[in-house]
Amino acid sequence: MGDASSRASLQTLYREHLALGARFGDDAVVTSYAHEEEGVVQEHGQAVLCDITHAQVLYFAGPDAPAFAHAAFAIEPLSVGACAFGAVLTGDGKVTSIPLLARTGSQEYIALDSTPRASVLDGWLSFLAHVSSDGYAPYAHMQAQDVTAKHVVLSLQGEAAPSVLGDYVGEQTLPIPGHVASVLLDRIPCIVLNVGTYETPSFVIMVPPNAAVVLWRSLLSFTEVAPVGTQTFVRMESRRHPWLARLCDTSDRLDFSREALVRDALIRGTDDFVGARALRSQKEGELQ
Repeated sequence: MGDASSRASLQTLYREHLALGARFGDDAVVTSYAHEEEGVVQEHGQAVLCDITHAQVLYFAGPDAPAFAHAAFAIEPLSVGACAFGAVLTGDGKVTSIPLLARTGSQEYIALDSTPRASVLDGWLSFLAHVSSDGYAPYAHMQAQDVTAKHVVLSLQGEAAPSVLGDYVGEQTLPIPGHVASVLLDRIPCIVLNVGTYETPSFVIMVPPNAAVVLWRSLLSFTEVAPVGTQTFVRMESRRHPWLARLCDTSDRLDFSREALVRDALIRGTDDFVGARALRSQKEGELQ
């Protein structure tokens, strides 16, 4: 939605990035740092830290939120505490985007999209959330908010990521792969999403803006943690999620075959989500 408060949150770590020799793209997004070079991510089993505060964060809560999530998000229904990437389709079976969805409570969800498709996703989900017919609004008892400005979003991934975060949690436990949890990182209340696997650890950390500088500096105090820009972040994510590159297409209509979406577990096999029947009727093709 791009309001002033959202833009301000992008500036939270601006001076930190300048001190590290950052190169900036649009809206103060760090594309790379002076030290980066191809392959740095794999060296010495280290962890890499990226500021992905440009990601849009949407919040849905209330008695109608589970029904909304079931209709709008095509993946298998999430249990409380689970998270996964899943496709969101329009009525004609086109993909708007493939956000990360997390169920943070029995009636509470957050959706995070760091791709250029985020504004398309936001517009479509806003439309669905407020849809009505003959005076009936199926999601009237749901709160839908853009909460982007309330968080600084960091990505910490690499072999050393679990041990680094482990130093902060004390007797708490980090979420296992495919799960989300509220965790205190040195007394800083954070939402931590484990979006990797045991073999390829990857965490998304949602931090209160007033504590972001402290946590950023603390994480970089580990010798095994190196900062990277969004170019390296996208390259790493694309290795694990081949469909990510296609989401850089900002057109309003994005075609994926049903076969490809099922193969990558981005949709479920039933026809009870928006766009399912239209997608099934389309000619099957290959995910490029």
